[in-house]
Amino acid sequence: RHDLHGFHDAAATAPRASLIVLNSRACGADLLRALWDASDFRVCADGGANRVHDLLGLDAVPDAIVGDFDSARPEVVDAYASRGCRVERVRDQDATDLEKALGVVGARWDAAGTDDGAVRVAGAFGTRFDHEMAAIQALYGFGAARPNARATLHGDHAAACLLSADLRHELLVRREFEGPHCGLLPIGGPCRRVTTTGLTWNLDGGRLAFGELISSSNLVPDGAGDAVVTVETTEPLVWTVETRLGREEA
Repeated sequence: RHDLHGFHDAAATAPRASLIVLNSRACGADLLRALWDASDFRVCADGGANRVHDLLGLDAVPDAIVGDFDSARPEVVDAYASRGCRVERVRDQDATDLEKALGVVGARWDAAGTDDGAVRVAGAFGTRFDHEMAAIQALYGFGAARPNARATLHGDHAAACLLSADLRHELLVRREFEGPHCGLLPIGGPCRRVTTTGLTWNLDGGRLAFGELISSSNLVPDGAGDAVVTVETTEPLVWTVETRLGREEA
């Protein structure tokens, strides 16, 4: 079961919940604080350290900062290092800072002998489409390497996760924090058959593919309390939902 906004419920905080903070203004202080408080391991992807420093202050000390350090401010890195934060310079230019940070999270899980952890990425959406696509690419790579783990992307106005193939997925939609607009996007390639329940426009075993049909601007119907959407797909499929935290009210 997928619960993209379960971190708002203090009782839902579970062991092995990790947080990666990206250098993006798409994650404001309220969302970052909620994600931070619901995590037990926190990694800044390069300039993500600037965001933590500027929004949460020096009392919020990440466990690690990783990247090639082309965007993290030196004084911020030094300040966190002096407070016990691990600083890991990785110069691999074929990997994004997010992928490097996911490597740090994965290594921690490997050391603990677990393969079913959860990681949330703060600031995955923003003003640059190439950065958003890089985050989606990281979702696909992480999902292929660690099929039992959960990774979700978060911003003030949207959240997303990857639904793996050949499973029946249940998505808990917390109406207080997300919806009603949502989408199912076959970004990695065509999905031969997709079946859903709980949406305004459900799919009944049809094919989704760019250049043919995608399920954008779908809706979770209005109602009281939380909703449940189910999705069955023959290939990996991105679920995305708008979020209420940070949304400007009309």
